[in-house]
Amino acid sequence: LSPRDSDKHHIDRSVGGLAELQIKNFKGIRDLSIAFDPITLLVGANNSGKSTVLQAIRLFFYCVDKCGATAANNRINLKKQVMPFSSFALIPAHDIRELVLNGITPSDRKRGIYLRGKLYSGQTFDFTIYSAYSTLLVVLPGETTPKSMSKKDFDFASRQPLYVPGF
Repeated sequence: LSPRDSDKHHIDRSVGGLAELQIKNFKGIRDLSIAFDPITLLVGANNSGKSTVLQAIRLFFYCVDKCGATAANNRINLKKQVMPFSSFALIPAHDIRELVLNGITPSDRKRGIYLRGKLYSGQTFDFTIYSAYSTLLVVLPGETTPKSMSKKDFDFASRQPLYVPGF
């Protein structure tokens, strides 16, 4: 844990960490499923998709974090979020079309980016990201995403893994 995480619970692999990720319609990836070990190395030639996979992991955890909202009973409810694309600075892009396979504006759920992640705890989250009115970004939790969870479980689920750039 870093100093900025001093208020968060320590995660062990049995309750946190990304075990699997399915990516659809994201950048150059049509459909890809990846299983992760506690330590996973991404190795490949230039322009083979290593950075795209890392961006998809960041986007997955961004969706978990952004869709979570504290409820009155100190639980976290996960629900749809709509935001201006201009406020989305996670992945460098001028337009949502730069993030979608074939550069087609994802104006509906079927053409949107789909991410489904399973944590080592067994919890599964899925999100569809699409465009509304060409300037808004919609993040929609799917059927496998819990509707509500405790703050502690949410802290475990929303914490991004550490990655170290190549050398």
